[in-house]
Amino acid sequence: MSAPLIVRFRVDGQPVSRQTVWARRYHRYRAQVFRAAQRAMRGLPTHSPVAVEIVYRSAFASDADGAPDLDNIAKGILDGMQKVVYSDDRQVQDLRIRRVAVAAQPEQVVVTVRRHPDVSGGALR
Repeated sequence: MSAPLIVRFRVDGQPVSRQTVWARRYHRYRAQVFRAAQRAMRGLPTHSPVAVEIVYRSAFASDADGAPDLDNIAKGILDGMQKVVYSDDRQVQDLRIRRVAVAAQPEQVVVTVRRHPDVSGGALR
């Protein structure tokens, strides 16, 4: 049985890397993630540890083809969920990110957040 689902949502368009030279573009993307998470979230942000899965449905098969690096897009997505899905991204105890090539579809990111089992049974401090 999988851990309880907290939220699942999608963000349309190509994700923006934290390493971009266009800071304004990065901040707009982070705000887009925030709004998408807000629309999907039911209730208050969790204070418990979480597991996050990010699936980037990309028109590119690899970063060599022009897609942003996976590790760099994670930061904007995680930051965009703060204060909506969880209190602080330090609560992320498990992060999985992958790229799936989709030739004929618009690019998007699908984010799934689940409660992560915590050995102590309490919230992170």
